[in-house]
Amino acid sequence: MAKKGQRINIKLVCTEPGGKKHAYYTTKNRVNVKDKLERKRFNPYLGRHAVYEEKKLK
Repeated sequence: MAKKGQRINIKLVCTEPGGKKHAYYTTKNRVNVKDKLERKRFNPYLGRHAVYEEKKLK
């Protein structure tokens, strides 16, 4: 049986109010990064960089 990979798919969702919700999809290494990711990314609906937090993929 195949071993489960160390990298998992995650969704980064904008946490700032205003405009539409925007998301980025990426991967993270579950062994090295135990906490939830929080990154600053560009939100095209706001026209500036905003804070994005990790959410589970459904």
